[in-house]
Amino acid sequence: MLSMSRDPIRQAYEERIWDSMPQEVILYACDDGEKSLDSPDGGMYSHYLLNAAQMLSTASRSPFVSVSQAHFKAVSMMRQDNLLMEQHPQILQPRCAVNQQLPFGVNAECW
Repeated sequence: MLSMSRDPIRQAYEERIWDSMPQEVILYACDDGEKSLDSPDGGMYSHYLLNAAQMLSTASRSPFVSVSQAHFKAVSMMRQDNLLMEQHPQILQPRCAVNQQLPFGVNAECW
Protein backbone atom coordinates (compact mmCIF):
# COMPACT_ATOMS: atom_id res chain seq x y z
CA MET A 1 0.00 0.00 0.00
CA LEU A 2 1.23 3.45 -0.88
CA SER A 3 1.84 5.82 2.01
CA MET A 4 2.65 8.83 -0.14
CA SER A 5 0.05 11.49 -0.81
CA ARG A 6 -0.98 12.44 -4.32
CA ASP A 7 0.47 15.98 -4.21
CA PRO A 8 4.22 15.08 -4.23
CA ILE A 9 3.62 12.52 -6.97
CA ARG A 10 1.82 15.06 -9.13
CA GLN A 11 4.55 17.64 -8.44
CA ALA A 12 7.28 15.16 -9.45
CA TYR A 13 5.43 14.35 -12.67
CA GLU A 14 4.98 18.03 -13.53
CA GLU A 15 8.68 18.71 -12.85
CA ARG A 16 9.63 15.85 -15.18
CA ILE A 17 7.33 17.32 -17.85
CA TRP A 18 9.11 20.69 -17.52
CA ASP A 19 12.51 18.94 -17.75
CA SER A 20 11.48 17.34 -21.04
CA MET A 21 12.28 19.09 -24.28
CA PRO A 22 9.29 20.65 -26.10
CA GLN A 23 7.80 17.81 -28.12
CA GLU A 24 4.74 16.13 -29.45
CA VAL A 25 4.32 12.37 -29.37
CA ILE A 26 1.56 10.81 -31.44
CA LEU A 27 0.51 7.20 -30.90
CA TYR A 28 -1.64 5.24 -33.32
CA ALA A 29 -3.21 1.93 -32.33
CA CYS A 30 -2.75 0.65 -35.88
CA ASP A 31 -1.22 1.51 -39.24
CA ASP A 32 -2.98 3.02 -42.25
CA GLY A 33 -5.57 0.67 -43.73
CA GLU A 34 -5.84 -1.43 -40.57
CA LYS A 35 -8.46 -1.69 -37.85
CA SER A 36 -7.50 -1.65 -34.22
CA LEU A 37 -8.41 -4.73 -32.25
CA ASP A 38 -10.79 -4.45 -29.32
CA SER A 39 -11.61 -6.68 -26.41
CA PRO A 40 -14.44 -6.53 -23.87
CA ASP A 41 -12.06 -4.44 -21.72
CA GLY A 42 -11.28 -1.89 -24.46
CA GLY A 43 -8.66 -1.39 -27.13
CA MET A 44 -5.92 -4.01 -27.31
CA TYR A 45 -3.11 -1.52 -27.91
CA SER A 46 -4.22 0.68 -24.99
CA HIS A 47 -4.38 -2.40 -22.77
CA TYR A 48 -0.85 -3.45 -23.73
CA LEU A 49 0.46 0.13 -23.45
CA LEU A 50 -0.76 0.51 -19.86
CA ASN A 51 0.54 -2.94 -18.89
CA ALA A 52 3.90 -2.20 -20.50
CA ALA A 53 4.29 1.07 -18.59
CA GLN A 54 3.52 -0.68 -15.32
CA MET A 55 5.91 -3.57 -16.07
CA LEU A 56 8.75 -1.23 -17.09
CA SER A 57 8.43 1.01 -14.04
CA THR A 58 8.35 -1.99 -11.72
CA ALA A 59 11.32 -3.70 -13.41
CA SER A 60 13.49 -0.59 -13.64
CA ARG A 61 12.63 0.75 -10.19
CA SER A 62 12.69 4.12 -11.90
CA PRO A 63 10.05 6.69 -11.07
CA PHE A 64 9.51 7.53 -14.76
CA VAL A 65 8.76 5.59 -17.92
CA SER A 66 8.80 7.46 -21.21
CA VAL A 67 5.98 7.25 -23.71
CA SER A 68 8.33 5.69 -26.27
CA GLN A 69 9.59 3.05 -23.82
CA ALA A 70 6.00 2.05 -23.04
CA HIS A 71 5.08 1.99 -26.73
CA PHE A 72 7.99 -0.23 -27.81
CA LYS A 73 7.42 -2.62 -24.89
CA ALA A 74 3.71 -2.82 -25.76
CA VAL A 75 4.55 -3.64 -29.39
CA SER A 76 6.97 -6.32 -28.20
CA MET A 77 4.30 -7.84 -25.96
CA MET A 78 1.76 -7.79 -28.79
CA ARG A 79 4.30 -9.51 -31.06
CA GLN A 80 4.79 -12.26 -28.45
CA ASP A 81 1.01 -12.75 -28.29
CA ASN A 82 0.77 -12.91 -32.12
CA LEU A 83 -1.42 -9.81 -32.39
CA LEU A 84 0.81 -7.95 -34.85
CA MET A 85 -0.49 -9.91 -37.82
CA GLU A 86 -3.61 -7.72 -37.84
CA GLN A 87 -2.56 -4.52 -36.08
CA HIS A 88 0.70 -2.55 -36.23
CA PRO A 89 0.81 0.30 -33.66
CA GLN A 90 2.81 3.36 -34.72
CA ILE A 91 4.59 6.17 -32.86
CA LEU A 92 5.66 9.56 -34.17
CA GLN A 93 8.11 11.29 -31.86
CA PRO A 94 11.14 13.55 -31.86
CA ARG A 95 14.58 12.06 -31.35
CA CYS A 96 15.89 13.05 -27.95
CA ALA A 97 17.71 11.59 -24.97
CA VAL A 98 15.66 9.29 -22.73
CA ASN A 99 15.82 11.74 -19.82
CA GLN A 100 14.27 14.42 -22.05
CA GLN A 101 11.47 12.25 -23.45
CA LEU A 102 7.90 12.85 -22.45
CA PRO A 103 7.08 10.76 -19.37
CA PHE A 104 4.16 8.36 -19.46
CA GLY A 105 3.67 8.26 -15.73
CA VAL A 106 5.22 8.09 -12.28
CA ASN A 107 6.02 4.98 -10.30
CA ALA A 108 5.34 6.33 -6.82
CA GLU A 109 6.83 3.25 -5.16
CA CYS A 110 10.30 4.43 -6.27
CA TRP A 111 10.15 7.64 -4.25
